[in-house]
Amino acid sequence: LGSSHQGGPTQLSPKRPAMAPKEDPKAPAAAADKAADKKKKKKEEEEMSEEDAALIEKMQLLVTRCSDVEKGIRVNALTEMSREIREATSSMTSVPKPLKFLRPHYPTLKQIHTGGGDEEVQKMLADVLSVLAMTYAEDDGARESLRYKLIGAGGKVGAWGHEYVRHLAAEVGEEYNARLAAADAAADRARETEAAKEEGGEAAEMETAEAEGAAPLLPAEELLPLVTGEMVPFFIASNAESEAIDLLMECGQLDALPPHVDEANQERVVLYLVQVSSYVAEPEDAQVLQVAISILRKLRRFPEAMRLALRLRDDDAISEIMTA
Repeated sequence: LGSSHQGGPTQLSPKRPAMAPKEDPKAPAAAADKAADKKKKKKEEEEMSEEDAALIEKMQLLVTRCSDVEKGIRVNALTEMSREIREATSSMTSVPKPLKFLRPHYPTLKQIHTGGGDEEVQKMLADVLSVLAMTYAEDDGARESLRYKLIGAGGKVGAWGHEYVRHLAAEVGEEYNARLAAADAAADRARETEAAKEEGGEAAEMETAEAEGAAPLLPAEELLPLVTGEMVPFFIASNAESEAIDLLMECGQLDALPPHVDEANQERVVLYLVQVSSYVAEPEDAQVLQVAISILRKLRRFPEAMRLALRLRDDDAISEIMTA
């Protein structure tokens, strides 16, 4: 007997029409933004002054001449490029036009520098790249402004303007601490290698091979002449004492501050040191106040020095101030 289905024949669902693909609600807005940007760029190009157009053309020509076979042409190009940048960065309120127009050529100038050549030209180009690097953030942690500064011609750091020195100070602080951390890590590895040697075996060989293949350490102290000899005097002369103090503290060199303080700036310096001492942990807070006391004693401002010594409960400082 054939089997029968209960409940009657199966009803087939009517076939649904294919749905149209959903349109991305953000697509029209993105397209509109793109069109607006294109229109804005075109308008800027149309509104570009003859002076700007001439400067762009000049910067392009100077970049081209930086790779000329004749040294004299390269030197003249870099001299003129440096002059344009220095004049524009002397009172920086926005990105100076020479830097703005040179920014697209930063990778090209880096390639020219990497290619090697005459030492004088290389140092001049490194100085230019150091300034350009602050407008071209390529990789986090690269610190290219500082890297090129250290291999540059070594001219006065303030010649490139306050914003450049401020940018360089941030990179110096990062690099100084990175080098200290690398030195600590290397010391730890050395101890591990010695321990592995005492135990012997394959582990010792591996530890020794890794130690021998490690990149040479860059000493943090290498940065200090730049900090204390150039950057701090520039900040002090620019009435930016707080920036000088911040940089010295970042590099653990606050004791180098007193020689830069005189009657004209001592009030601002001491006030900032006292404020900073309230926001740093022990024992650094006491060290900061000790520097303030040293400054006040040097300038024979004994009542103010005594107040800070009493705040620290420093019996030696109190006795020395009393007998001064």
